[in-house]
Amino acid sequence: MTVRVKVEFKNAPQVVATFKRLGKDGLDAIAKALYQVGNEIMTDSKNVYVPVRSGVLRSTGTVSLPRKLKDKVQVQLGYGGNAAPYAKVQHENLTYKHRAPQQAKYLETPALRRSQTIGPKIAHELKAALGRAAKR
Repeated sequence: MTVRVKVEFKNAPQVVATFKRLGKDGLDAIAKALYQVGNEIMTDSKNVYVPVRSGVLRSTGTVSLPRKLKDKVQVQLGYGGNAAPYAKVQHENLTYKHRAPQQAKYLETPALRRSQTIGPKIAHELKAALGRAAKR
C-alpha cells in the first residue's frame, strides 16, 4: 500500500528555470529533498499514527530511494510488504477503532501535514546546488 503525493511547479518560473539550468544537479537536489521529506513523513507515521498491536504493521513501513526519470523524481512511501492487503484495510477502513493518536489514514495524514514543507525543501536544495555549481 503506497500513498502518492505529486509535486508540480506550474507557476514557479524561477524554480523551473533553476532546475533546468542545473540539469542533473537539479534533479539530484530535488531527489535529496523528496527523500528527506519522505523519511520525515514515515517517521511521523510510525511514531504517531500507525495502529500498533504487535508492531508488525509499523515494522513494514518503507521509503524508497529516489528514482529519477528524465525530468521527474519519485520517492515512494508504503506499508505492508507481504502484508499489503492488511495494511490497506487498516489504512482505509475508517470504522476501525484505534487508540488515539493511532488511526486509519496513518500514512496519508502525515503526508498531508508535511505537504507544505516539500516546496521549501526543494527550493533550499536547489539553492545549495546553485552555490556548489558557482564554485566550480
